Amino acid sequence: MFENTPRRRLSSLSCAVLLLFVTGAARAAEPGPLAIVTAPLAVGDARLATTIERLQERLKYEPDAVTLERLGFCLLRLAQGTGDPGYYLLAASTSDAADALGLSAPRNQRVLAYALHGLHRFDEALALASELVAERDSALDHALHGDVLFDLGRLDEAALAYQALMERRPGAGAYLRAALLHWRRGALDDAARAFAFAARASSPRDAVAHARIWSELSAFELELGLATHALASAERALSARPGSAAALRAQGRVLLALGRPLEAIAPLERAATTEPLPEGLWMLAEALRDAGRPEDAAEVEARLLRVGEAGDARGLALYLASADPGDPARARVLADAELEERRDARSLDVAAWARHRGGDAEGAAALMAEALGTGTEEPRIHLHAACIAAAAGDLRALERHREVAARGAVALLPSERRRLESLTPAARTADGLRSTLRTPTRRGESS
Repeated sequence: MFENTPRRRLSSLSCAVLLLFVTGAARAAEPGPLAIVTAPLAVGDARLATTIERLQERLKYEPDAVTLERLGFCLLRLAQGTGDPGYYLLAASTSDAADALGLSAPRNQRVLAYALHGLHRFDEALALASELVAERDSALDHALHGDVLFDLGRLDEAALAYQALMERRPGAGAYLRAALLHWRRGALDDAARAFAFAARASSPRDAVAHARIWSELSAFELELGLATHALASAERALSARPGSAAALRAQGRVLLALGRPLEAIAPLERAATTEPLPEGLWMLAEALRDAGRPEDAAEVEARLLRVGEAGDARGLALYLASADPGDPARARVLADAELEERRDARSLDVAAWARHRGGDAEGAAALMAEALGTGTEEPRIHLHAACIAAAAGDLRALERHREVAARGAVALLPSERRRLESLTPAARTADGLRSTLRTPTRRGESS
């Protein structure tokens, strides 16, 4: 069944990279996959560390498919909690170990599919997830299948997978997926109801899932303009997982939106320490600049440029297209590479924005139309759409998109809000906006 699946492509990569990841030093002989997954790890979460150590000890003496699967899911949770792609590679090696020991089973292939998804190897993850659904029809397999389709921007197919999940295992995970799907489609009332179900069904006993639900809810509430509620949700996420980078970013983002940059700096710095993603570093730089620390902001921006592509190439492309002066050409290269992997609304938006900032009005308009066709109501996407419409002289579209962006303006970063404010009634003439919105300005100014 699984002889031709993508799992074999990962074996040499995982052995070569994970040896360095686990031990920090190269060795003369390449270890087997079981040795890799049973090597000691430094894990900050005490409960998770104890579980991993117990599973590793069992595998040293009595390896079996179930224990390898459980270890794989612990490592996936570690990857999701830290943002470190090395843990995805390590989780994938549990599948390699099962294969090497003749123990491979669908349960081990599911771990591999999740790891491939986390590594943004979407086509391989989708192929494997589709096989698992056809073979077993389990709730977890439908969840995985839907997650991959969602990230690919294939929302109608993702909805079918999530419905299958809901029918087999209704609960916090299914409700969260429904909320995210409705949100991405712009069905905000349906998203709010699904988020309410997810929050009620969630338990702090599952700290990772609980923190994720409240972090996502915080971002959703902020887009609705409910900043006080968003801050409370972020704090609830942090009460479940005090070190969660996503929850720390959510808290920092709300504080920045509330005009409290000094308070936003601490959580954003903590998040950047454990998970230096471009979006979080960009928020931190804006908080530092708004707090009167431009030199520190410049250092963070330099770090963003160094590490951004490894952490999130699409996020780096968005920053490069938005910053002044920025680098629209490099942003376009990164965004186009992302489009080869997936065509969801956010990827299409970044590619359109990079083209707009580089002066390609026709290309920007075409990609933005595709992004808006998903039904998204995200303020950032509509801000970009307004700027693209202005550059084309389409004042009616400009007004329509500006209004959507203005409703959720509190969720925009300070520099983005300044860009939105430049679309004032007095400034909204076709000629004036063409020159204003496409000409880079000094850092910190709107354009």
